[in-house]
Amino acid sequence: MTLKEAQSIIDDLAREFNVSSPTVRFKRRRNGRAARRSDYDGSIPRINLAGWEVSVGAVLHEFAHHMHGAVGWEAHNIIFYWHLTEIIDYYFNGDFAKYPWEMEYKYGQKFFQQVLIPLWLEEVL
Repeated sequence: MTLKEAQSIIDDLAREFNVSSPTVRFKRRRNGRAARRSDYDGSIPRINLAGWEVSVGAVLHEFAHHMHGAVGWEAHNIIFYWHLTEIIDYYFNGDFAKYPWEMEYKYGQKFFQQVLIPLWLEEVL
């Protein structure tokens, strides 16, 4: 994925969910991790995507952090995973199987399968 493609996905998600669109930056490190960051005063949100191959899953995951806004131990809580569920539902038109679950944290995988997807389907249906 190119920087332009990643920024296009982010801009589309920002419009859909009515939030600011963070700037996307690539950090080309072999074992780097993607991250959501803000400048020192928190006024300019950005998403740093790292590693040799940036996937759609990484972009969606980091955008969920942007929507959630929490940092530290709260970064992967129920609110974050609910936002990620909304994003996956929108981006993949409700086909949750298209999301690259193997890249998600084990807690997130279990949480999605056992809690969020059944709740989401109940709400949508």
